[in-house]
Amino acid sequence: LYDPSGQQVASHVAPRSGPIAFAPGDKELLSVGETLEVLSLPKLKSIRTLCSGNIESLSIEANGARVAVVTEERCLSVELISIEKGTRQQVEGHGGIVNDVALSPDGAETYSVSRDGRLLAWSQARPRELAKGASLGSISLSPAGDVVAIGGEPRGELQALVEGGGGLVEEHDLGPRQQDPGEGDPLLFAA
Repeated sequence: LYDPSGQQVASHVAPRSGPIAFAPGDKELLSVGETLEVLSLPKLKSIRTLCSGNIESLSIEANGARVAVVTEERCLSVELISIEKGTRQQVEGHGGIVNDVALSPDGAETYSVSRDGRLLAWSQARPRELAKGASLGSISLSPAGDVVAIGGEPRGELQALVEGGGGLVEEHDLGPRQQDPGEGDPLLFAA
């Protein structure tokens, strides 16, 4: 963990590195190695372990209540885990390995992309297909949650999908990227 000047202020050793994310409020950090841990900031002391297994992707709700994870062991589904209580809900619906996951800012919907070429949105644990195409590797939601960006294979194409009233209302093909992304290469919206 580094401060803005580049000075290391704390460190945490994990046997395998993976995705990391700050919980809202900047008091906790979710660390992924072979376990998903909640760490206190700035000392990086373990508060609790949420799950074990190699975490491939994670997304935190804006209010910090839940985290969505894709694990190597359960790669065809997404697990929603309460950060405070550790309770879990598993959502399924893909026919291929899930590459990335994102939670809407209000936590009402969970979005995932998969090698089966589908972008799914869940509310109330029922999947709804928003897009289908080639293998999809990455996903990002705009801060307002009304635009979903997806990146896919094999040519590194990007698409922006505009949600409205619970359904897809516009689709914008952003064309191929300069280089092909790897599966799971992150997409981020600027705030």
